[in-house]
Amino acid sequence: MRWRKRMKVFGRNLFTRKETSKVPDNKEPRIERSMRFSSMLWRGAGLVALSLMVVLAWHGWSALVVPAETKQFEKAQQQSTVLASALAGRLQLWQSQLDQSAANPYLAVLLQGKDPSSIARMESELSARQPWSIDARLLPTNLIDPDLEAGLTYSVLEMLRHAERGEMTVEAINWKDRQARINMASPIRDAKDRVNGVLLASYDKRFVKSITKGLESEGFFVELHQQFNQGSSQLLARFGAPSLRSGSQLASANIQGTSWQLRVWAGQPSENWMEMIQLWPFSVVFLTMWLGVLLVSRRQQKLLNEDAHLLIEVVQRYDTKRLGNFALPQFKDVAEVLIGPRASHSKDPLVPMKTAAVASKPSTTEALQPNTGVEVTELGSGSNNGLDKGLINFDSKPEPKVEPISNEIFFDSEIRGVVDQQITDELAFSLGRAIASEAWERGERSIVVGRDGRNSGVQLIQHLIRGLVDSGMDVVDLDQVPTPVVYFGMEHLKIASSVVVTGSHHAFNENGFRVILAGEPLLGDGLTSLKTRIEQNNFNQGKGSFRQESLEADYMDRILSDVVVARPIKVAVDCGNGVAGTLLPELLRQLGCEVEPLYCDVDGNFPNHQPDPANADNLKDLIAHVKKHDCELGIALDGDGDRLGVVSSDGSVVWGDQLLMLFAEDMLERNPGADVVFDVACSKFLRQCILRNGGRPLMNRCGHLHIQSRMKESGALLAGELSGHIFFKERWYGFDDGLYAAARLLEVIAQKPGSADQIFSRLPHGVVSPKITMTASDNGKHQLVQKLAAEGNFPDGEKITLDGLRVEFEQGWGMVRASAISPALVMRFEADTEQELQKIQNLFKGEISRLEPNIMPSF
Repeated sequence: MRWRKRMKVFGRNLFTRKETSKVPDNKEPRIERSMRFSSMLWRGAGLVALSLMVVLAWHGWSALVVPAETKQFEKAQQQSTVLASALAGRLQLWQSQLDQSAANPYLAVLLQGKDPSSIARMESELSARQPWSIDARLLPTNLIDPDLEAGLTYSVLEMLRHAERGEMTVEAINWKDRQARINMASPIRDAKDRVNGVLLASYDKRFVKSITKGLESEGFFVELHQQFNQGSSQLLARFGAPSLRSGSQLASANIQGTSWQLRVWAGQPSENWMEMIQLWPFSVVFLTMWLGVLLVSRRQQKLLNEDAHLLIEVVQRYDTKRLGNFALPQFKDVAEVLIGPRASHSKDPLVPMKTAAVASKPSTTEALQPNTGVEVTELGSGSNNGLDKGLINFDSKPEPKVEPISNEIFFDSEIRGVVDQQITDELAFSLGRAIASEAWERGERSIVVGRDGRNSGVQLIQHLIRGLVDSGMDVVDLDQVPTPVVYFGMEHLKIASSVVVTGSHHAFNENGFRVILAGEPLLGDGLTSLKTRIEQNNFNQGKGSFRQESLEADYMDRILSDVVVARPIKVAVDCGNGVAGTLLPELLRQLGCEVEPLYCDVDGNFPNHQPDPANADNLKDLIAHVKKHDCELGIALDGDGDRLGVVSSDGSVVWGDQLLMLFAEDMLERNPGADVVFDVACSKFLRQCILRNGGRPLMNRCGHLHIQSRMKESGALLAGELSGHIFFKERWYGFDDGLYAAARLLEVIAQKPGSADQIFSRLPHGVVSPKITMTASDNGKHQLVQKLAAEGNFPDGEKITLDGLRVEFEQGWGMVRASAISPALVMRFEADTEQELQKIQNLFKGEISRLEPNIMPSF
């Protein structure tokens, strides 16, 4: 009946007669019976289908969901136990390190002496040895009364009593406040093994991040709580997908020896295919019924639409003789109802039905205009984030003519040459295609790119990106950033390949490319293979994608979360107009330093001096700046920010091997027995320093990428070169980073007693020559080094041929090697005295003249 009423309304809207036509009595029963039967049929089919669906759902729940939930609960219980055990082990390791510090017999002597100044100095030293330490305190036994100003609350006093009994203690204090800390304690024993004090160490929140790092478990959400006696708790950390916490807590486990507890949640249980297959017959029936109802419903809808249009046409024709062929009999009945009584009123005027104009559908862009709060930029009409649309045209397939590629631009660890002569836009495009093709063969599909501040870098990186995309790579462009930010981007974005467009510390009119594919730097033959690929036109065919990212803030945040400078330091900064000038001064300010910047505006012409801190001539302005502003030290970076140079307040240059001594002493306190990698140009005193502090020295060939490869191969936690490339694997990612190295240097200086000058002056050193460079052809330099290694006569000297020739004597050493970046020989000498230095230099000079009479050494 509802259908019939709707059609009556439809009829009134279609015609404008005031009279309502009466339906013939002989038509109405037939319509009602037909439509009532159809309605009952569909309702019955729907009820049957619904009943079967309910039965299937109940069976599925009983057969799979309930057992799966039980299994998920058991897995959560197991997971909580495993994680709690792992966390307890990590806490025990920290406790052991603290116990080792407390075992120093001098601590008991200090407590017995009760000299506040001596105790304070020792507390400062102990705090400096502990990462993320807020402070360390030497406290006597039997403390009873709390002292809130000194931080000795009742809970801390209780912890001290547990520590005196030799129990592991760890507790979070003021966790929601800015003074949040983690306390651990260890007993101090005298020579007779009596407890006469407690070492109380306090750490900041990074301690918790450290001990929970890597405990994430797929499918689980975990919270770490500290339990209190009254039943309440304090959340300390959480990890996993927060969406999994929507359900009820499945399991918990206490951390042995602490008041900490792990709580575990899990998402919906996932069944394996063997369980799912048990329901396949029911699934087939269910799907068949569902598809059947769907198909019939769609067919019915189609017929309804067709008949509705036909009905309108019939009514508009007002012709009872040509009703048309309705698929559904109900519509034929309705048509007769509407038209039949009006046949005798053919003279009555009809008001024709007005067809409303159909509004054109707005475009997607129009639909998302200001009313929606969404700004839409149509493809092709927006900007390319600073890139030239004419160059980054990913739909075109240019085939630029590449001039013959010179072998001179392929160095051991980079491609580099003079811009517009050896390094051209066409070469950049072809290199992009070659690098992408090589990446594809290694299973790589994404790549990070960036450039330094050279003027030529803008054009070169655009053509490089176009080539990469044209051969199928998905490119993430970080634009103008220091090289370490590109390497950080690889870690941050989980992308294992990168290209940096940089000329590093070289002249303004040079530029080049450094390539890492699948986590490995492209060296030597790997780089020349790109030349072969270009010459053979052996490129992958594909279409990649392109997007820009800005990661400078993430990079800065990561350093600031790791490095703490314990006291303010006034420092002069010279970035040589290189790309790091935009970041380093602000980074050091946020670390709490007072910064006096020099040449920190980015200028690709390098108008003041070459951005090469390994050349002492380039540090003269910085030394003057340090003295003018009464700074404690000066820091210099090279053109792309991956090398560190340092000068002291008295104007002395602190070279890379001396910096490594400081870093090795600091790192080996926390990681005894760790490897430290350094190049053949470093001082003999570095090796002695590493051994004295319990590390293992590993000498390697020069070249920052060779050092990085050896570091990765050996698992070393620290590495570096005389030139100022410093690599940290402890607390960092293992790539060379001048900005991070500068921050770590300030951290070390702030932790040690005395000024920076005093700290530098305590480093062992001999008499060292500057780096000596002699021009030689590419073939000639290698031939001479080979002759010296094979035929050179060096009495009482030990030859080392890792990279060129290094000869070590009892009181010094000398080195000659072929430069990897220029047609030259590089030499360096070191001895205990000036007399011994001259003796070693004369010996090398004589052997070079003997083997190559045409070469006259100038040193």
